[in-house]
Amino acid sequence: MSDASVPSIGMRDDFLRFDRIIPFRISALAGHMTRALGRVYAETSFQLLAPEWRILSALGRFGAMAASDLRARTDMDNVRVSRAISSLLERGYIRRETDPFDRRHSLLRPTVTGEAIYTEIAPRIEAAEAEILASLTDEERTSLKTIISKLERQMADILPFEDEGSRDE
Repeated sequence: MSDASVPSIGMRDDFLRFDRIIPFRISALAGHMTRALGRVYAETSFQLLAPEWRILSALGRFGAMAASDLRARTDMDNVRVSRAISSLLERGYIRRETDPFDRRHSLLRPTVTGEAIYTEIAPRIEAAEAEILASLTDEERTSLKTIISKLERQMADILPFEDEGSRDE
């Protein structure tokens, strides 16, 4: 049988169409949305990368926490969290301090500069999100948030947060 008589996988309708699979579509859409939001914090004078903004945002929203808590809050792997933390520490946007309840551990918290950056950028991110969601009605936005929350709970049951490189990035 020659190769010419066998249809390519890309042309066959009986094969899985990854472009119709919801997780793929959500991932692709999330990537586009992340890049759109990324312009907001990258275009400021602070020139933050997405992982740095996630760390600063989590600390700005929830307060001081350990690096392991940041991994869980931001859903990033150890390498990304570590690099973002190092960059933010070096730039003076966050600081490391000893955990007062367990001196063997340290906590990260925003500096005054880091808090100012968070305060400046957060409303811009919210405005950019509003622009992204502008084509949805209020009811659709509410439904979308409900659906996302349900899927997050379902995924937590199916695949709880796993540490250290056990997830695809």
